Amino acid sequence: MSRAQIVQILITLFGIALAVIVFLFGPYDMLVNGIIAFVIFVLAGMAAAIAYARLAKKG
Repeated sequence: MSRAQIVQILITLFGIALAVIVFLFGPYDMLVNGIIAFVIFVLAGMAAAIAYARLAKKG
């Protein structure tokens, strides 16, 4: 596994964990927590894709 793939996996797992924590223990009702968790998940996915693209270019 390349370094880019490992970084992508770690960012994705961190984003999933953070989204689950916000969904379960967030300060708002379940619908709002779900929306916030979804936004976190999407942003983590985009960050992982950007990190992978940048690290893959370096070799």
